[in-house]
Amino acid sequence: MFNFIISTVFALNLKRLFFFFIVLICFIFKTNGQNVSLYNQFNGRYDFTFIGNTMNTTENNTTFDLVTTTSSSATLSLNSSDVIEKAYLYWAGSGDGDFEVNLNSEVITPDRTFSLVREFPGLTLTYFSAFKDVTSLIQTTGNGDYTLSNLDISQFEEFHFQRRTNFAGWAIVIIYKNDTLPLNQINVYDGLQGVPDELSITLSSLNVIDDNNSKVGFVAWEGDSGLATEEFRMNGTLLSSALSPLNNVFNGTNSITGSSTLYNMDLDIYDIQNNIAVGDTSAEITLTSFQDFVMINTVVTKLNSQLPDATVSIDSVEKQCDSKTIVVNYTVSNLNSTNPLPAATPISIYIDGQLFQTITTSVEIPIGGSIPGQITLVLPDTVTLDFEIKFMVDDIGDGTGIVAELEENNNTAVINDSLWFSPTFNFLENLLVCNEGFTRGTFDFSSFEDLVKTNPEDNVRFYETLENATLDVNPILNTTNYQAMQTPKEIFVRVFNQNCFIITSFLLTTRNCPPTVYNFVSANNDSYNDNFTIGGLRDIFLDFKLEIYSRWGRLLWTGNQNTEDWKDEFAQGKVLLIDKPLEWTSFDAVKKIRTQIGIPKVGHAGTLDPLATGLLIICTGKFTKKINEYMAAEKEYTGTFTLGATTPTYDLESEPTVVGAFEHLTMEDLVKATLPFTGEIMQVPPAHSAIKNHGALKHWLCRNLRWIFTGTSHPFPVFLSTNSNPLVAQIVFHIHFIAQ
Repeated sequence: MFNFIISTVFALNLKRLFFFFIVLICFIFKTNGQNVSLYNQFNGRYDFTFIGNTMNTTENNTTFDLVTTTSSSATLSLNSSDVIEKAYLYWAGSGDGDFEVNLNSEVITPDRTFSLVREFPGLTLTYFSAFKDVTSLIQTTGNGDYTLSNLDISQFEEFHFQRRTNFAGWAIVIIYKNDTLPLNQINVYDGLQGVPDELSITLSSLNVIDDNNSKVGFVAWEGDSGLATEEFRMNGTLLSSALSPLNNVFNGTNSITGSSTLYNMDLDIYDIQNNIAVGDTSAEITLTSFQDFVMINTVVTKLNSQLPDATVSIDSVEKQCDSKTIVVNYTVSNLNSTNPLPAATPISIYIDGQLFQTITTSVEIPIGGSIPGQITLVLPDTVTLDFEIKFMVDDIGDGTGIVAELEENNNTAVINDSLWFSPTFNFLENLLVCNEGFTRGTFDFSSFEDLVKTNPEDNVRFYETLENATLDVNPILNTTNYQAMQTPKEIFVRVFNQNCFIITSFLLTTRNCPPTVYNFVSANNDSYNDNFTIGGLRDIFLDFKLEIYSRWGRLLWTGNQNTEDWKDEFAQGKVLLIDKPLEWTSFDAVKKIRTQIGIPKVGHAGTLDPLATGLLIICTGKFTKKINEYMAAEKEYTGTFTLGATTPTYDLESEPTVVGAFEHLTMEDLVKATLPFTGEIMQVPPAHSAIKNHGALKHWLCRNLRWIFTGTSHPFPVFLSTNSNPLVAQIVFHIHFIAQ
């Protein structure tokens, strides 16, 4: 049916027909968008302008062809003294949206987006708009041509073209400053709101002192020149312009450039100086439409209104640990204003929503000025930890102000804060270890880090001095194996959270523990257990006496603090020169020495007959390796013998049997008699010697088997004496023996 009407009544305005048809069929439709509301405000010597262009090549209700392109251009031309303060880019179109475009080849993605949906029975129409702050780009480029490209609605165009609602375009709202301008207030409102829904915008907080050059501008989409149904009123007065008649204010025109071919979009600025009066504190903008569907994206107003704009900020809150006294640093400003803020402007302070104190500004704050302030507050007892503090400027304590301002809803600063409390802690017990000498000790207090805390989130560090703990410098890093060179020693513990700390301490102490006695010495110079040491004796028990005995009770060594540790000299190795007693075998002597010194490694160098007395070389410890060396060395024997007597065994085992006179012998005779016994002599050992025969000692064979040598091939000559008393006639002999 709709297509039939289009085809038969094609001469009618197509969009008007479409809406007429919709009204006849259902009469009811629903529009959802974003209400136009205040986005930003500028107070000072400011003004505004627009640039932009449509993507439509003709109006969408006058052709049966698709009419949108993807790029268009516009030119910015400001005076040389104009300084760009802000630049806001808006682009819009039919459909769900294209949110990536190019402005002068720079890729643009939106900061904000808007959408509008029109719902009819069985039909839904969607539209979009996008916003981008392009201040930096416009400030850099300045005057010249601007091209927006890559705005593509082709995905949705056919659907909207059939209903003659296909459009696309863009605009830049430019706020600029000039010192020659009067003090103005610029308000930028935006959203995406449809008309014919009646659209009303209330301009509040005004103080109009001069209506000269007051104006209002619109960025609107989808208006048609052929549909004269929309009206614009300012404070109830119907307005028009040279390009926009009273009943067709959104007709595809650009009042800045004078163009009437801005198809399906409007960039219009209206003079409203005759529609607002000096002294007005508010103004009302009303837009209505019946047939032509129009979307308002942006409204910008300029009014000569001189008012301050008080704001306050809480800059910092100074606190001390464990105190409810705080110092608040704040700033009262009159930045976005057109008049000074008077002195004595009240400032109310609220704690947790309750009025706590009211103060006032001390001086007048000029336009664009600020003054800092500081106040000390003692918080009430009701505050335990967390609290809210609120400063409200131009407030006498009940939300009421005494100063008319440009903006009455920006007077509050609120912060949430917390008091600072020092951490609590558990008391630590003193540590006691064994004295390692001169009260030294090794301590492990690594577990104290957890033991001292009552809050697992707290932190802990240890220090050797109170000053270091207070300043948090030079902490103890090794708490597992801490060496205290002298005790008692106090260790300071810093328990701290993000803001506060507290210091506690504990003592490191030592005691004289029983010494440890080691029961073995391996005196072999391998650096292990070479000395006899009692652990925990020296440097601890400073006045001691140590005696070391063998297992048989023989005192081996005596020492004290001033002597070195005992070394088993016998185990280390010694050469002992023994005067072997009569009837002792060499083994008897070795056994006796072994028993006395308590070590098994003992040997003798050479063998003496049991009935021989005199020198016996005995080696101990590692010196037993030198026995062969000693036996191979040159030896000298000295002794005495008795003249005039001889025994059958040639030793003292038997009594003399032959006694001769020796009185006639002279010293010359004796010397002469020794001459044959000098030099190298091949000696035949006597029967009772220690020489082995058939694996047994000869002296043992003689005694036990009664085997007596009757002669030798080389008898050992003995001087005989005639002295009846052999003990009288003794002569000392000296034999030098070279072992072969």
